[in-house]
Amino acid sequence: KPAASSGNSGGNKRLHTQLREGMWWILAVIGLYVFRKQIGSRLGSLFPQLEPQRTAFYGQLVTVLSVLVYIFPLELFGLHAIKRLAYLSSLWSVVVTSIFTIKANYGMPVLPENLSWSNWRETCTRTLQPWLQKAMMGVDFNFLFFALIFLTAYPSIMALLILGRQRLWAVCTYCTKNMPGNPLWVRFAPTWAKLKAKEPQVLAYAAIGEIALALWLTVSLFLPTRQIITCILYWNYLKMRYQVPRSHEQQLQAWRKLGGMVEPVFRAVPILQRPVDFAKDWFQPQYVYQNRPG
Repeated sequence: KPAASSGNSGGNKRLHTQLREGMWWILAVIGLYVFRKQIGSRLGSLFPQLEPQRTAFYGQLVTVLSVLVYIFPLELFGLHAIKRLAYLSSLWSVVVTSIFTIKANYGMPVLPENLSWSNWRETCTRTLQPWLQKAMMGVDFNFLFFALIFLTAYPSIMALLILGRQRLWAVCTYCTKNMPGNPLWVRFAPTWAKLKAKEPQVLAYAAIGEIALALWLTVSLFLPTRQIITCILYWNYLKMRYQVPRSHEQQLQAWRKLGGMVEPVFRAVPILQRPVDFAKDWFQPQYVYQNRPG
């Protein structure tokens, strides 16, 4: 009993630490939003000639470089601080770039007026929901949610690989169109050509990687390193990716491939099919609603 009590105490301590750290990051994001005009005016005076696409490109490039730095085993040289900085830079560059791109594409949401406890649901539905439905269709909203999840989680190299792959594709697409003569790009262009030729396979493996991360977070609930909040939020991210038309087909094919791999297990243990059926019902409704006529 004392051992069990000690384990529960350790789990509660980790959960409280995760919540406390998560609150600081959430407050930081809220601060960026509240003071967005002041920050924008300062940055605008420093970088007056930057176009929205070029600004997004620089932010995406920071993500790619930060992921590469984090992957390198700097801890072997005692450079833990740089590794931690690279991890935070990877996620924060996604957050800032995604917010900037969402604002450029959809504008900022209209803040509700005359908000109170009695009418907050109706007011938010009327003012925020139309903007949210449009913004959720873009890939930047998806990965903004993704990055915010892992700002409050334990460092995950799999999460950074997912973000790095998506940002690498965006950076290379921009360079192909806008910087074809850049010396650094000319050297990397042959590698990009090989990656681009295998794009369907790369996107398929990327979708499987997103699902594998969700399954790992679920299995981790039974380990000392459990992350309950991260797991719940990530499954909601995966649900959003499944429902958004732009990524739905990739996610569907990935689920089918994984389903074919575990089908013999379901035939041997039919009771396992019940949670799978529950998951299908949980994933499906909003996607059907978003795509029905009218």
